[in-house]
This record gives sequence, C-alpha cells and structure tokens, in this order.
Amino acid sequence: MQALRTLWDWLGGLTQGQASFLGAMVGALTGLVALLLGALFNARLNRRRDDRLRREDRRAVAAALRAELAVLNDSLQSHVETLKDLDALKDPDQGFNVADLGEQLRLCRKWSRS
Repeated sequence: MQALRTLWDWLGGLTQGQASFLGAMVGALTGLVALLLGALFNARLNRRRDDRLRREDRRAVAAALRAELAVLNDSLQSHVETLKDLDALKDPDQGFNVADLGEQLRLCRKWSRS
C-alpha cells in the first residue's frame, strides 16, 4: 500500500513534459504487448488450421490408396479365376493374356509426391 502511495506521489510531482513522455512510453508498451499477443494467437490459429488440413489430406490419400488396392485385388481375383479355369498342364500351348498391373494403378500426381 505504501508503494502505491509513493508511486502516486511521484507521478503527481512530474512536469508536463515528463508526464507526456511517460504516457507515450506506457501507450507504446501496451501496443507492443497487444501486437505480440495478437501475433501469437494468429500463429496458434494457423497451426490448428494446418493440422486439420494435413489430417484431411492423410484421410484422402488413405481412401485413394484403399480404393486402388481394392481395384487391384478385384483384378487379381478375376485373373485367379481365369487361370483356375485353364488347365495349362493338359495343353501347354494354350495361352492367356493378363493385364499389366502397372497400367491399372494410376494415382494422381498430387498424392504421389506428398
């Protein structure tokens, strides 16, 4: 309590120039602190948004990969059924065509570079 009274008395004894300078310094310091707090809060919001976008991208890539793998699995299962129907041991000259797996797998460039 005594410290506040001493501070108040000291402020009351300042000249007009000293009071103006002290007011400007307090205002500048308050503005600087407000700017720093605003920048930190903005950075926090940006981090949260970026984390959310990365999570959504991961989910999209996982869904795309799962769909591609499902297509490949279906293709391989159909090839297995075709090969089961053929009896290569009875007629070794009988040929069959199988699609190239590399042509079936087509991922978007955006996802493959991430």
